[in-house]
Amino acid sequence: MNLLKSTKLLAALLLSSSAAVYLTSCSDDDDHDFTPTTDFVNELNKLYPNVDAEWETRHNNYRVAEFDKMGDEYEVWFSKEGQWVMTEIDYEAPYTNVPADIMTAFYGSEYGEWAIDDIDYYERASDSFYIFDVEQRGQYDMDVYFDADGNFIKAERDTDIDIRPSTVIK
Repeated sequence: MNLLKSTKLLAALLLSSSAAVYLTSCSDDDDHDFTPTTDFVNELNKLYPNVDAEWETRHNNYRVAEFDKMGDEYEVWFSKEGQWVMTEIDYEAPYTNVPADIMTAFYGSEYGEWAIDDIDYYERASDSFYIFDVEQRGQYDMDVYFDADGNFIKAERDTDIDIRPSTVIK
């Protein structure tokens, strides 16, 4: 009986330690606080004057300033060298800060009757686009993309993958 208890205990310990190693190795959370130099602060102030930002390092390559403006959440991404590479705006409901032509484009699309869960805007040197995270009962959640002029780009099943400055969307 003692051998059986020991074997069960050993199996449980091996299983829990394997799970802990697996969960730790899968984490991509490499965000760390970042104290910006004057150059970073000056670059941010050129784009968004007088904001009170919190800074962090993301994915080891980017320095990100986060702040709220007009009720929406902003993330301004810079390279390690301090060059702006992307801005993400996470619009908050009731989405009054989203341009009217973008909302019109969404409501005129085949997803226009789906419930909006979230709207994000991304601006990069190479492109600018909106992503509507939408849902409808009995359907997979979808990400619906529009360019800055309101032209439909694509719709794809929501994967919860973060958009980075290098993410290809087309």
